[in-house]
Parts: sequence; structure tokens; C-alpha cells
Amino acid sequence: LRCALLYPLDDTDPTHLLANRQFFEAQMDRFLCPEARLPQIQTADYR
Repeated sequence: LRCALLYPLDDTDPTHLLANRQFFEAQMDRFLCPEARLPQIQTADYR
């Protein structure tokens, strides 16, 4: 997770913490879009 954020988790700058939060929420929102559903990604003949 440390490498997946814009700033270190122990950073005390509120603007950096907000940027980390917005980035993380955007990454989580990707799972909510219909295109991220497994049937959309993986076909029946997948091996």
C-alpha cells in the first residue's frame, strides 16, 4: 500500500493526506463500475 499512494501514510501535511484519500477512493471506485465485473473481463472459455 505504501507504494500505491501519492504521499507517505505518516505524512502530517493535511493536503497530502487529502490527496492520498482522494487517490485511494478513486482506486476503490474503479471496482464499482460495471466494466469491472468478472463476466465483462473473463470469457467462458478462459483457461
